[in-house]
Amino acid sequence: MVVKRSTTNVAVLIFLLISLASSHSRSSVTLELVNWIGYNVPAFITCSDKNKVLGDLVRVEFHGTYEYPCHTVMLGTSCRCEVRWGDQIRYFKAYKFTRDHSICGSKCRWYLLSGGPLLADSSSPLDDPAIKRTDNWSGVGVFSSNSDEKVASQA
Repeated sequence: MVVKRSTTNVAVLIFLLISLASSHSRSSVTLELVNWIGYNVPAFITCSDKNKVLGDLVRVEFHGTYEYPCHTVMLGTSCRCEVRWGDQIRYFKAYKFTRDHSICGSKCRWYLLSGGPLLADSSSPLDDPAIKRTDNWSGVGVFSSNSDEKVASQA
């Protein structure tokens, strides 16, 4: 009977650990990208989780916003976004768990400027951001060949 009770306790403990790990390890962080590239300069944006193919380009007007749910799986999480305007094509890592989890919480707000993206406090007003970090564009990216575009919301 002692062996049976011990086996039951171990099984319950394993079940609880798996439940706890799966509930905390898989969640979502909202990436909010605000087009501040230039007056009357639309940006075409697409984002993806670490191993997913980029989605459709979304047209975002100046001061408009684009949101993407970056699905997190603890340490292995990273999401990247590609941005196109005029003849420029750039990308950056919009979320990396080890770098951004404590900074962003459940939302990372990025202001996109031609010189590079700025990470801001998502609780600050859209027109008066509290900048937390400045980044550089990582380089030239490759966009989806899908020519259909969706239109994002205006802020």
